[in-house]
Amino acid sequence: MSDRGEIMLNTTKTIDHEKSIDAGRHYDFPVDVIAPDFIYHPKNALLKTKPLKQFPELDQDEIRSGKSTLGLCFTSRKHHATGTILEITIPVRGDDHKFVGQVVLVRKMQHGYETGIWLRSQTDACRARILEQICYIDGYLEEKQVQSETPINAEQEIQGWISRNAALFPA
Repeated sequence: MSDRGEIMLNTTKTIDHEKSIDAGRHYDFPVDVIAPDFIYHPKNALLKTKPLKQFPELDQDEIRSGKSTLGLCFTSRKHHATGTILEITIPVRGDDHKFVGQVVLVRKMQHGYETGIWLRSQTDACRARILEQICYIDGYLEEKQVQSETPINAEQEIQGWISRNAALFPA
């Protein structure tokens, strides 16, 4: 984000997409060459959106943490225009986690819209990064258990997922 409050995306990074992900696994983290500063929410994980008229006030911790360096991307059936302020709710393990951001990316897709929001604070960016990894890991574990005829070693599977994917998440 610039000093004038404009949202600016860093699209100059280049990533070798084929080498960045294990394309055979649904819950390995996808890296997007066009929007490398975005975390992509898993398509099968629930996410709710609510348009807001304005940004809620930041608390002191959010002010101290600074401006966000991260966006969150998801697929939505609804079109949210660029500039719209959204509250995102992601339910994980019985708790609702909320984030606020401004829509900066909209792409028409076959089954809806790929929507990217720029998170409003570095506190939200850090929380989102961790939460999204949990979403991917939970989906991966569920997928592995369905594929396996015997109980899986969850700890071993989690460590394998982390070693393959954690470094790919935007920081």
